[in-house]
Amino acid sequence: MKYRHTEEAKNKIRLANIGRKHTSETKQKLSLIRKGQHHTKESKLKISNTLKGRPLSTENKRKIGLANKGKKKPIGFGEKVSLFRKGKPSSFKGKHHTEESRRRFSLSHGGTGISHEFEEYPFEFDLIRPTILKRDNHTCQFCFKFGNHVHHKDHDKNNNEPSNLLTLCCSCNSKEVNVWTKNKKVNHVNINN
Repeated sequence: MKYRHTEEAKNKIRLANIGRKHTSETKQKLSLIRKGQHHTKESKLKISNTLKGRPLSTENKRKIGLANKGKKKPIGFGEKVSLFRKGKPSSFKGKHHTEESRRRFSLSHGGTGISHEFEEYPFEFDLIRPTILKRDNHTCQFCFKFGNHVHHKDHDKNNNEPSNLLTLCCSCNSKEVNVWTKNKKVNHVNINN
């Protein structure tokens, strides 16, 4: 017959062990003892409920990120997250990116890293845009498919001269931005002479 501690004794042992750290030797022994053991469904659920809502340290977040690097999300993961987030306020609401994070975000998504890239287009551009689309007959000037993007050849949003603007399709516009980012400059042939 196995001896079992009373609840009072268990509580005293638990309180005595709070804050106590195992030595690396003890940790190694415990690891060997527990090798091959698995938690039951009930204990997994209990652990999960205990850890829910617990804030993670920066070190823990870094370790989780490294462990998940390169792993693909399971099918249906996005839908589960979407359902979980539905109706909850955004955690980023009311916050703003720093100039440095804007620059890094822009570069990582094929942008130029230039801060004015996030600025809105000037009012004059909104006036001339339909004219340029009509002039180019809504045709991409690179691949000659349907185009609905008006592109600045010199990448300056304030230079709205008709000779500096041309119509591109979505695909060519994103490719052109990537080429310009890599070379920092693209030499275009003037289509309109």
